[in-house]
Amino acid sequence: MANDTGGRFTRGTNDLSLGYARARRDLGCRYTVGFYVNRIKKDKARSIRLRVKIAGLEVRYPGQYKAQSREKIENTRLMAAFLQPEMFQADYLRTHLFLLQPRTPGSWDALVAVNFPVVFPDPENPSYQGDFGVVVSNGAQPIYHFNRSVSIRPKQGVALEERRFTFLEPVVVRPGTFFISTVVNETGSKAPAAVRVAVEVPAIPWQELTLVSPILGRPRGRNVLIRGGGPEDSRGRFSSSELAQYDIHAGQGTFEPLLVLQAEQHETVLSRNKACLIGAKRMNLPEGTLVDRTLVQENENRIEMHPFPLSLEEGRKVRCRNIFEVLDHKDAVEGLYTYEVLIDKSGKFEEVQRHLPLAIEAGKAQNGEAAQK
Repeated sequence: MANDTGGRFTRGTNDLSLGYARARRDLGCRYTVGFYVNRIKKDKARSIRLRVKIAGLEVRYPGQYKAQSREKIENTRLMAAFLQPEMFQADYLRTHLFLLQPRTPGSWDALVAVNFPVVFPDPENPSYQGDFGVVVSNGAQPIYHFNRSVSIRPKQGVALEERRFTFLEPVVVRPGTFFISTVVNETGSKAPAAVRVAVEVPAIPWQELTLVSPILGRPRGRNVLIRGGGPEDSRGRFSSSELAQYDIHAGQGTFEPLLVLQAEQHETVLSRNKACLIGAKRMNLPEGTLVDRTLVQENENRIEMHPFPLSLEEGRKVRCRNIFEVLDHKDAVEGLYTYEVLIDKSGKFEEVQRHLPLAIEAGKAQNGEAAQK
């Protein structure tokens, strides 16, 4: 690589200053040589040879050149976006890992979420074309990846305001630290957009009550929501094109998770909480075990919600209970809140608690028909 790019390979020493000093010296006398090629074959490497006539001079130069095709250039940019997403950072692109429930004592069922805006720049021919890809890794080693092509055309007569596209891909992850790299390449864009986030997946306690981190959402409106379907096990054995055949287009009013935890005062906010007990088929919860949910404002004002009685499924090693409800925040004023979920200490189980930040903003009140939908 050093020779092909006109550099110098330094070996047999741990002194990094030696290579740096040689590089500075080489750059101290640099020329530009240009040449013309009559017939260029795209993506084919051509060798270069340069000679100097003055005795005692040594010339260093790239050993070859290659004229890349447009497809190759785009692929190179996409590869660079995955390797160095910081160079292609875009605030409008979001990605997250939602934990659903323990799958086994050592693994979680989860969803990788990708979210980005969809804009129709041409009102005469409104359409959106693009691709996106995701790589989940535990550092240097990828553990799962997928990609999709997206084509969106609004129905005739529907308003063309900006919408957001959300894709939810089922994955199985083990406890540990993971990195999610997401790249979106819109047709006609000059460069892809990318983002990388770090996610900490907690360990699963054995024979203890587990409260999964809450998921807040809203009923899907005009946004586009797609959920990956197909086989639950060994999804990595299938290609993305094979899995795409099972993708599910979520209907109006379907639960759309919030990747940015903010909501308007009068909009409908949904919450999903889940409690699980792992490895204890005959271990039951004490009678009267309750789940408390509270919105706590920065000034410590509290909005208490009606406690929910908790019971678990029967006859499984992983026994769970879904608590899905409309968040009661009608009395919340504009401001920053913490959504707290608590299962009180009872019997042999310790108190478990989870919380999420939630920003509530002023917004237009919904009419009765919209609220009912």
